[in-house]
Amino acid sequence: MGKTRSYTGRSTMIKHCHILTRNEEHILPYALRHYAGFCERVFVHDMGSTDRTLDIAKKFGAIVRSWDTGGKFDDNLNTRIKNECWRGFESDWTMVVDADEIIYFPRDAR
Repeated sequence: MGKTRSYTGRSTMIKHCHILTRNEEHILPYALRHYAGFCERVFVHDMGSTDRTLDIAKKFGAIVRSWDTGGKFDDNLNTRIKNECWRGFESDWTMVVDADEIIYFPRDAR
């Protein structure tokens, strides 16, 4: 596969992943390792975790943002975060996923 020129003029595509979490301490390490394997930046957007989710994300080196949900899951806020969390970051590909979602990215596409 040949190199593709990105919209930023770079010879490689810049990829960011935004992972939405709430009490995901068991699955988050797998998601972080997966997306860090081909993304230049990994963000964790947490919606009120009470387990070790934030500690795991910070230890891994993800960029963490906590959202105030008033202690409960808010589907409207979840949708708003998915639609807006990536704004303001310059990348060619942006993935917004829940912690239990894995997007296949073949080695040849790196």
